Amino acid sequence: MPAPAGRTGRTTNALSACGRVRRSETEMRVRATNMQRDILIMNMEHQLHDIAQERFGKSAMKCTDTELYCTVMVYCKRLLQVTERAAGEKKVYLIARQLKLGRLLSVNLINLRIYDHMKKLLGKYGRTISQLEEQEAEAADIGEFDSAWTAGELVEAAATVGIPMEGFALREDTPSASVEEEGASALNLFLSGLDRWENVEESVRYVRLHGKNMPVRVYDYDIVGYDSFVNKIRLISPPKSAGSPERLSDLERMYTLASGAARCILGEMKARKYDLNRLYDHAVIQLTGDFTALIIPELIRIMTEDKAMSLDEVIRIVAATCYCSMDSLPEKPLLISVPELVETAGMLLPVIWELDERARARSQDPDLLIIDKDNNINVTSLALHFAFSAILKDGSGENVLSEKYRALYPGKFFVRDNGVSFRRWLLASNHPLADYLSQTVSDVYKWDPVQLERLMQHSGDEAVLGALRNVKKENKLALTGSGESAVYDMLLEYPDRDSAMLFSEYIRHRYNRIKDGWEPEVPVIFFVRTGGEGCSRETGEVFRGLQKLVGGDEKSSRFMRIICLEDLNASAAQRLAAACDLVENLTEKTGTLGSFYSRICELGGAACLSLCGDPDDGRTVTIAGEQVAPDVENGGDVLDLYIRAKDRFFENCADRNYLPGRMLESIAQAGRYSADLCALDMMRGIWMPEKNKKRGKK
Repeated sequence: MPAPAGRTGRTTNALSACGRVRRSETEMRVRATNMQRDILIMNMEHQLHDIAQERFGKSAMKCTDTELYCTVMVYCKRLLQVTERAAGEKKVYLIARQLKLGRLLSVNLINLRIYDHMKKLLGKYGRTISQLEEQEAEAADIGEFDSAWTAGELVEAAATVGIPMEGFALREDTPSASVEEEGASALNLFLSGLDRWENVEESVRYVRLHGKNMPVRVYDYDIVGYDSFVNKIRLISPPKSAGSPERLSDLERMYTLASGAARCILGEMKARKYDLNRLYDHAVIQLTGDFTALIIPELIRIMTEDKAMSLDEVIRIVAATCYCSMDSLPEKPLLISVPELVETAGMLLPVIWELDERARARSQDPDLLIIDKDNNINVTSLALHFAFSAILKDGSGENVLSEKYRALYPGKFFVRDNGVSFRRWLLASNHPLADYLSQTVSDVYKWDPVQLERLMQHSGDEAVLGALRNVKKENKLALTGSGESAVYDMLLEYPDRDSAMLFSEYIRHRYNRIKDGWEPEVPVIFFVRTGGEGCSRETGEVFRGLQKLVGGDEKSSRFMRIICLEDLNASAAQRLAAACDLVENLTEKTGTLGSFYSRICELGGAACLSLCGDPDDGRTVTIAGEQVAPDVENGGDVLDLYIRAKDRFFENCADRNYLPGRMLESIAQAGRYSADLCALDMMRGIWMPEKNKKRGKK
């Protein structure tokens, strides 16, 4: 019988880097006991048996993989229901087109701190957690590693540190589990009820589209922090009566999201009897890119309909409550034609006209207007004029438009990052490394990721380097089934034309050297993304051609191989990150903060290659923390620079301790980019009540 998991006082943890407060592991584990939760954990096996009997009329041991997955899911949901909700006088509401969750089983087991015991219990049934995870559906392609992932992980991080947060996004109609033949009938029966990860809101909400009230459903997902509180992600399903969701226009879908989220937020404020005159004291709303700024005029419209406040007051209150977050300021604005808005949600137009007049009073610059001369609504301008702050994840994305906004609103723009949920990408998907870190650093890193820096105390330790080498070898074996000592080099962000050219030219360079008689000491396997939404057909054809060229040559295929990834779901991305030795971050948009997936790979111990500097002023390449300067004699050609940097890296890999040494350094530094730290940083810099009070003043 397992002992109940302890829970930390999350809001006072401070996560060392934000406040530099160091706490002992004993002190961090002290908390008040949740009796219901502890009883459920202590009776785990009995709970699984009872659920299986109730749902499928058999014991858990006799269940199929699909049935057992459903049984464990229901058990986790019972635990989530009795886990304390993050609460406070103020809540953060995050609005995004998508909030990608990935597979939830392992993440919930880890964050509920029952993973190890569930693993042992399933072992008695001859099953593994991995087998059950295969029953959980996920999108065929993970999409770009963008704000949809990082924003979703921010909700989990906020729960971990005790910040109340709800995320709103559009719902993608995907089943909760895959249906295999052996369990199809039972699973269909099971999923006909409400026993899924999601909880369907009982009441139907309505959104006004095309002059008609259309019913929408809200699906809630409990998102639990690590040994901590629960937050919520709410997915809004577009109205079926307006046609299938796939046929709705982009504006219809995004207005459904904006209106549904606005009504949920205001409904909660009224239920709590909060004064809407001080909405900014109880809510802060993050608009994450795209057309989410439509919530600004929608909030104003709904609040002015109550006639309790003047239009001036409502605009001031909403502007003091909302801020926008985007990767960078787009060079081309997001536009909605006025006729299209009139047809879809015409009641917003009077509000947007009013906001446009106010924006024109601040600046007559055509690039900064909300309604342009062609009768288009600039959604980017709407967000930037009527949000109290703008958070950019990419500090390098300067252009003429950004300079104009910065001049008009000095001090409004900040560079922040949502960080990475290291528990999802390390504890849930890189078990060999997570277990070794527990032995070397202790379990404290699971609460306080900055404690990964302790690993640097073992720099140069042959035993530690050997253990890290074995961890990476085990992950490579799990990925490719090969125990060969090759270096794994990966370009997995959607490669644009320039980055694809660099990667492909290096492959040609290495191939030609081998054809000329060179025999490298270390073979290299190149992984490149060639399919999925966003990858061009031309790019895919280039790499598939190289794959055929190299694979068809007996000599070169001994020293190099190309693996083309036609799609990339979350599970595959996790396995790749765990096995990666070198991850390449070549697109300009990633900027100084680095890309999301690069950080995931670095958390698994990969070295990172990135291009730095402005193309006009000369580029440099940083690889494994070392900067390679351009060769002046050849004019600083970026391709020459890139080839020299990679040649040097692969030559260094002949030293058996080189890659384990870089692995140790990457892991030790990765904790700084934790989503937990980002949530605390955002709380102090963006969500603080004191600043909100100042923003709300006339």
